[in-house]
Amino acid sequence: MSEDQEVQEDELLALASIYDLGEFQRDGSARGGEVRICPDLPRDFKVNVKAGGKYTDYGVSFLPPLVQNFELPPDYPSTSSPLFTLNCKWLSEDQPFDCGICFSQKLGSDCFRFRECEHVYCVVCTCEYFKLLIREGAVQGLKCPQSQCSSEATPTQVKQVVGEELFSRYDRLLLQSSLDNMADITYCPRYMCATAVLVEPDNSSAICSSWRERLPLTSQTRPTLQFLKKKKDGGCNRVQCTKCQHYFCWVCLSILHQNSSYRHFNDPASLCPQSNYRQ
Repeated sequence: MSEDQEVQEDELLALASIYDLGEFQRDGSARGGEVRICPDLPRDFKVNVKAGGKYTDYGVSFLPPLVQNFELPPDYPSTSSPLFTLNCKWLSEDQPFDCGICFSQKLGSDCFRFRECEHVYCVVCTCEYFKLLIREGAVQGLKCPQSQCSSEATPTQVKQVVGEELFSRYDRLLLQSSLDNMADITYCPRYMCATAVLVEPDNSSAICSSWRERLPLTSQTRPTLQFLKKKKDGGCNRVQCTKCQHYFCWVCLSILHQNSSYRHFNDPASLCPQSNYRQ
């Protein structure tokens, strides 16, 4: 018996000892089996069914389990990963969904769902939406297009939708954006280097790991809010940062609450006007 086979046997025995027969069953003819997953439903869970031209609510206490089948390849775990299939009588790829963007009805196999909010859109619309954001460089959290929804797609979901080539750009821009938002990171000013450099604790200089030289921090490598304030020439004083997506007041630079950002300007005690076209 090979080392991989020994590990597989140990894992299958461990599963059999942890779960009872109603939860795990080993496949006798292959190295694999099935795991039954029983979903926990919230209290007073109901489904709304249309029948005879009217809708009726039905309470649901239990649902049939999801069955996850798995098979361990001969070279698992040294090289390959397990093969999984998921079966369920009440979740079907043939189930239709209404896309929240194009408002067309699509099959579940052609749809994308944000995990946190569970809003559903067709893959075509989601792909175009993600492509637009990535090409514009707005990669710091690809959020659900639903108004006021802050749910974000995971990198794995983004990769599945946009493909390898555009995902590489997304991954690179996301790293760049994350580094740009770190106050203790600057970049080597040499054109051929441009290495990300960690600023020293006294905030006076940094050492480039490639050139092994100390870099003085100037106004060009360390932008300030004073510089930013000189660049605004009018409009609303509620401003949103394109990198961290937070709102702030252009007058006093206070951070504004995401869901009530105008409360700062409507406060009678506030000295900050909502707009200033002569600033």
